[in-house]
Amino acid sequence: MKRRIGLGALVVLAGVVSLGAIVLAAFMSGNGVSATHWYDLVAGRDEVDVGTVEIGNDTTDLYVAFSTDSPWCLSEVHVCVSEQSFDWLPPGNERKCNDIGGVHFGIELNTCLDNYLVEIPLAEIGALVDLCPVYVQAHAVVENQCTGRQETAYGNEFKASFEHLLCHCPAP
Repeated sequence: MKRRIGLGALVVLAGVVSLGAIVLAAFMSGNGVSATHWYDLVAGRDEVDVGTVEIGNDTTDLYVAFSTDSPWCLSEVHVCVSEQSFDWLPPGNERKCNDIGGVHFGIELNTCLDNYLVEIPLAEIGALVDLCPVYVQAHAVVENQCTGRQETAYGNEFKASFEHLLCHCPAP
């Protein structure tokens, strides 16, 4: 099942042009998104730093923002979020994400983009309590625009998931 992405007017922009890391950071800080954390977006087994993944939430949604550094760009993004801790899952495998009680989002982009914002409703995760941990695997396929080389990339470390503590959630 596809998840909605972006916010308001940003939805159109995210699919057409690069938003820029500054716009994403301004959105996250200016729209009540709390508990934002930054992770390196690392590609390949050598964990080459190709950008960042920022994660945060407000009272209704979890946001996962992917940003790449030049010359890298995003050609696919996949996010699996669960209230249960989990080891690595094959990217884009919605069934495996669902098997652990998770919510999956995945998209192949028509244009290689510098940035992409994923929005997942907290109600779909089942996480509606402050300081409730959720576990996230943020995956992307990145392409070097100079060489055409593609790599698989993950937030935090190669083939890993990470914990995020939700803040400012409504009482259940």
